[in-house]
Amino acid sequence: RLLDRVLVLSGQGAVVYGGPSDRAEAHFAAMPYAAAPDRTLHIADFMLDTVLRASDEDVRRMIDDYRRSDILRDDEERVASLIRAAEERTIEGSRGVAMGSRGA
Repeated sequence: RLLDRVLVLSGQGAVVYGGPSDRAEAHFAAMPYAAAPDRTLHIADFMLDTVLRASDEDVRRMIDDYRRSDILRDDEERVASLIRAAEERTIEGSRGVAMGSRGA
């Protein structure tokens, strides 16, 4: 697999899908208004074809479905966790600098 994560945007720049490539097919397959995935196409090609050929209304539905998806919630939790870890490292690093400067 060449891509771990995929980001698909609408023609207006809204996120239609952003997440793990191994969850993309199931996400698009769950859309009742989208065609079933074509097994002869790579999933990235399938997603692009689906978005490019969709009506404006269906693209809006895709955007809304993504915004309500567990995939987005999982990513938001992942980002929040990374931010917390970075903040903890920054705090620990600044404590070390402050403690080191006192001993000088």
